[in-house]
Amino acid sequence: MKGVINTIKNIDKWLLVVSIILFAIGSIMIFSSSNVSFYMSNAQSPYKYLIRQIIILVSGIGIGLVFLVFNLRTSTRFGSFCNYLILISLWLLFVFGKVSNNARSWFDLGPFNLQPSEFFKIFSIVWLARYYDDKKKDFNKLVPALLPMGLCILGFAAIFFQPDLGTAIIYFLIIALMFVLSPISKTIKNRIIYLLT
Repeated sequence: MKGVINTIKNIDKWLLVVSIILFAIGSIMIFSSSNVSFYMSNAQSPYKYLIRQIIILVSGIGIGLVFLVFNLRTSTRFGSFCNYLILISLWLLFVFGKVSNNARSWFDLGPFNLQPSEFFKIFSIVWLARYYDDKKKDFNKLVPALLPMGLCILGFAAIFFQPDLGTAIIYFLIIALMFVLSPISKTIKNRIIYLLT
């Protein structure tokens, strides 16, 4: 418990302030763009989406506090497990997913819809960082260096064919940046970049 309290005390204050500002702006935009139309078309509370957004924020804070209980290695191991689980769920969308706006990107969970690709972007960063740290001695070999990229391509393909082009492009840029900044040998990097171009 002391570790959690110390972590909260030492949290990056500027990052926290920026996160709060972004959440406030996002909530205002959601409320202003949905309150009248939702009330007129559904005759329900105009605050429905705002309340849902606040519930999601509180849930995210709760999940973050759970991660603070564990040390970094345990947290990244759990994050890696979540990444594999979400990768599987991305392909399950083609069977059990809900179609909205011509895209099969959501699971219908009753009170809310769940979009796995949003979580996949976050947990892929955690998984890649852990993989690159654990396997950095093997990155002169082609297979260990490219294995994570293969799994990421599977995730990218699932998102692309939903189709969700916007999320697919963002995910591709994240993975490309992680690849460029990784400890993979320059020889392998140059070979892959040459093949792609």
